[in-house]
Amino acid sequence: MVSSNGPGGVTFRNNVFAGAPAGSPIADTHNTYDHNLYARTPGIPAGDTGAVRADPPNIGADQGPGK
Repeated sequence: MVSSNGPGGVTFRNNVFAGAPAGSPIADTHNTYDHNLYARTPGIPAGDTGAVRADPPNIGADQGPGK
């Protein structure tokens, strides 16, 4: 899903990383991860002390609040 192919220096904060049904790795040691949600990933990047592992439901725009 994510791999460290460049010089780094990016902070991924408050994101949702949802892998493939069989799982998708995050192999990145050059960037920073902070308070992200991880679904179907075999591991959580080191240093993401606010990480949440869950499988949130994905809904279409026609199914959101007020629909």
